[in-house]
Amino acid sequence: MIEEESPVRIIDAFIDAIDFKQASFDKSLPAERGRPPYDPADLLKLYIYGYMNRIRTSRKLERECTRNIELMWLMNNLRPSARSIAYFRSDNKKALKQVFRQFVVMKKKKCTRLSEKERIQLRLLKRLMNLFLLFLLQRNKISLT
Repeated sequence: MIEEESPVRIIDAFIDAIDFKQASFDKSLPAERGRPPYDPADLLKLYIYGYMNRIRTSRKLERECTRNIELMWLMNNLRPSARSIAYFRSDNKKALKQVFRQFVVMKKKKCTRLSEKERIQLRLLKRLMNLFLLFLLQRNKISLT
């Protein structure tokens, strides 16, 4: 269904390699009342997919979760609300910055042992992360200091 070289597979592999305890995403533990929260890994996949495909708003991301086959695969058919997506973005600015740092460290460690196909995928992911970081900087969501 999803091609082997699809960018969603790269996003999935990268997010699965992240240490979420170290990145300290907020509200990833269930509260005493209410529904359990979405896994931060799933929302991060959605967030990165949205920026890769120039889908910026939470409402559009919510809509894409119901009609885009690649996104359905990436999200395991989860359909978070626009509000959940927006809260994830606003609550996890520092954790998102930490994810970018982990990406740089992972890239430095793995570049020497990768096949040509994996190097191409890493370059694609690096471009994606750079675009994503640039967008956040332009929106004054995070700073590099």
